This record gives sequence, structure tokens and C-alpha cells, in this order.
Amino acid sequence: MGRAAQICGLTLGLLAGVMAGRMGAEMPPEGVVTAGCAALIAIMRKSRLAFVMLLSAFTLFGVWRGFETDFSRSYLASLMDANVEIEGVISDDPGPDGYGSNVFVLTEGTMRGGTAGYPVKIKTLSSGLVRGYRVRASGKLRPARGFVPAQISYAQVAVLSEDLSPLEQLRQRYFASIRSLIPSPMGGFGLGLLVGARSLIPDDFQNDMSAVGLTHLVAASGYNLTVLVMAMQRLLLPVGLFASVAAGGWLMGAFGKVRAMT
Repeated sequence: MGRAAQICGLTLGLLAGVMAGRMGAEMPPEGVVTAGCAALIAIMRKSRLAFVMLLSAFTLFGVWRGFETDFSRSYLASLMDANVEIEGVISDDPGPDGYGSNVFVLTEGTMRGGTAGYPVKIKTLSSGLVRGYRVRASGKLRPARGFVPAQISYAQVAVLSEDLSPLEQLRQRYFASIRSLIPSPMGGFGLGLLVGARSLIPDDFQNDMSAVGLTHLVAASGYNLTVLVMAMQRLLLPVGLFASVAAGGWLMGAFGKVRAMT
């Protein structure tokens, strides 16, 4: 069997497993680990059954992930249309939604009776919120679209902790300086170009960009990194080629870290 056919078979096995998991099939993680180890041993021994065992491992992994990521079985899903109170950490930069509300995503959520297990989108009239703050949000839980499956609109938000890491404090100062020098929406657009921070761009401006097919400019991609690396290399090229290349490499690592935080 050719390499392309093998990759196609493994992909189909994984997808079939995910579908089975979503339909209710269960697989403990121990079974996935056992199947993976057995497949690895078969590959090392160059057994004729290596591909079959690897296919089985992929399928079982799909079953496990499909069941574990089924939102309809989660504790959070059982609370839909109920008034809830959830504590968690603001994971992105709160930004306006075009209707007077500030929007952010809450992660590491805990509730009475258990953990949320999924991020929750919060829409609130409260201001002065910063990414990294631990807050308590209360309101009616509603379904949402996308990777965030639930949301609370017009939430009452109380700040529980304003402690930020040194790196986050540095990031916030940098963002604040950009926004103070460049008025909205171009300040948010500039940050989107540099680090892919789309949440700081007003919704109406994002809609305009989407209408003309330019949303890829503010998505975290090689374009953002190219802008930063070329600027750094031009700045340090008079110092020396080694310094310029080293700075570019360091900047690529730093971009990955900052992007993980945005």
C-alpha cells in the first residue's frame, strides 16, 4: 500500500472514530495508550500487521476524543437557559461588539457543582476589564456558535483578582502605547497586523474587512511574522549579519509566545 493510501486510511479511521464517539461509543484513555504502544511495537518489528494496528489506534483515539469533546454530554450543556454564576480567567482582550457591550472569553471556569469544562463567551456592559483578570460573571446561559459553545449576554461581572504575570503586564503596556498613539480603529488594526489580535478591532471594521476579503491580514500567520522579522533585521543589519539573523530567530520564538497569549 502506498504512502498516500496509508495516510488517507488513517485519516478516515480517525474520522470514523470521532463520529462513533459523538454517537455514544466510549473508549477509556488507557485503551488508546495500549493500542498506540502495540502499534509502535509492530512498526519497530516491521510486522505485516503494523498498519492494521496503527489504523486501530487512530480509530480508538478518534472514539475517545469524539466522546470527550461532545458538548451535549457536558455539565455546562445541562445548564442551558438557566441563570448561572461562573468564575474564571479572561483569556482574550475584551473588545466592543458594536452594540455597546464588551465581549471576552472566560476560561478555567468553575461553577457550583463542577467545572465548566468549556470556554464561555461573556457580553457585559462592565468596563475596565483586562485579559488575565479573574472575574465572576452571572446571567442566563445561552448556546453560542463556533469553538465557544456557550455565552452569557448582559452579564453582571465582578473582578475577583487583578494579578497579572510580568509578561502580561509588559504586553498590556505595549498594547496601551499603540492604542494611545494610533486612534481606533487603526490602532487595533495595527495590533492585528503585528500579532493577530483581532479582538481589539471593532466589529463594524471587521465586517468591512470581511466584505472586501482582507480578514487574513489580521490573522496570526506568516504575514505578521514577516513584518516583524523584516523590521528587526533592517534595524540590526548595520550591527552585523549574525545579530540580524539571531534577532530574527529570537523574534520568531517570541511571536509564538505572544500569539499563544492572544
